[in-house]
Amino acid sequence: MSNNIRNYINDVTSKSYKFFDDWNKREIIWLISAVIIVSIAAFIGWDSGEYLTSFIAAIGSIMGTICVILVSKKRISNFIFGFLNVACFGIIYLVIGMYGMAAVNLFYFIPMQLIGFNYWLSKKQSIDTIKVKWASWKLRISYIILTIIGTIIIFKLVEYIPELFTIYQMNLPVATCLLRFMDSFGTIGNILAQLLMTFAVIDQWIFWFLINISQLIAFGFIIFVEGNIYYLSIFIMYLIWTINSIWGFLYWVKNKY
Repeated sequence: MSNNIRNYINDVTSKSYKFFDDWNKREIIWLISAVIIVSIAAFIGWDSGEYLTSFIAAIGSIMGTICVILVSKKRISNFIFGFLNVACFGIIYLVIGMYGMAAVNLFYFIPMQLIGFNYWLSKKQSIDTIKVKWASWKLRISYIILTIIGTIIIFKLVEYIPELFTIYQMNLPVATCLLRFMDSFGTIGNILAQLLMTFAVIDQWIFWFLINISQLIAFGFIIFVEGNIYYLSIFIMYLIWTINSIWGFLYWVKNKY
């Protein structure tokens, strides 16, 4: 593994001038624009009273935006930015009380970045790209069943340990129930989608689209109902991720090999 990583670093650094060779102008503009938009959102939402939280949210959002766009281009280097993203988001989810998502980021996503990086490296086709594939129908049905069961289990679990989920203690019954569902679905959905992404399966994009929508709703409540504007960069990031999941799906289908 260490030799593969060493060879990869040498290969990328020695041929870094070719990194954007297979990018068209629209893709480069999308990458630059997405990073600028998230950065502006982080600036607008900056809260001097929550300096550390604002900083972590900004860095995590920018790293995450770069990561998902690199995933869309089947770039192995996405895992480097992904590692920084999930580390920051693990802290953010702890702060806002979405402990299911916090646990997924800190204890699942971080090691999966390392596993995924090594797997993609072993399947490398060129400097920084990989061949992708569709899931079998058996796997798709299994994922749907696991998603439904996992969401229900996590949703019900919150009833027995509500004191751990501070975000659900708002005096908004409908919002509370909705956020519970978003956290529950997001937790199991992220686990399964990351597995698909780690092993370069095209179907991951459908999962990511649904997960991104659920997190947009959750952070929409946190920002516009609770007034925590310093999470604006995360909301904008999930909006960009939603758009990117559509583009990533179309790109992977068109460029499987």
